[in-house]
Amino acid sequence: MTRDDRRLTCGRCGHRAHAGTLTGGHAVKQVFRHTEGEATAGHEVEPVWGEVFHRCDFCDPEIEAVWSYQVLPVETRVGLIAGLRPAEVFSSRGLNDTPWYACPACADLIQAKQWRELLKRSLSLYEKRTGHRPTTGLRIQTHETHQQFVQMMTGHRLPLDGAR
Repeated sequence: MTRDDRRLTCGRCGHRAHAGTLTGGHAVKQVFRHTEGEATAGHEVEPVWGEVFHRCDFCDPEIEAVWSYQVLPVETRVGLIAGLRPAEVFSSRGLNDTPWYACPACADLIQAKQWRELLKRSLSLYEKRTGHRPTTGLRIQTHETHQQFVQMMTGHRLPLDGAR
């Protein structure tokens, strides 16, 4: 995600937002609202001053995303953490509830439910970008990540600025 300090944006979904103030007696509170409205976004504004550019979560971190896929919160395994004592290992968990972002090509594959083609695209662009063939472990991890997305997605996608 990169920023351009020209406007107020929601850091969670990348949509434009507005700032305002509420006054009640002597108290003044700054409030933020999505341009499209809270019901459309499904969450409160996380204000970022400047435009947020999201990258595709499916194929290449250099390709700009134009679609935001809303997902249900899911507990995920973040990884293993070595403890202070020998042979002490902890499995940490996290909550993944942020939207996933897709470029036009990946969004077309997602809408058509072409999961195998999405996997091929992800792995071929990885090989092109790094010059290395994807390992079996990377292939499995990418497949599992895509399957996790399928289970989490709500079926709704929202256009980011510039999407058709």
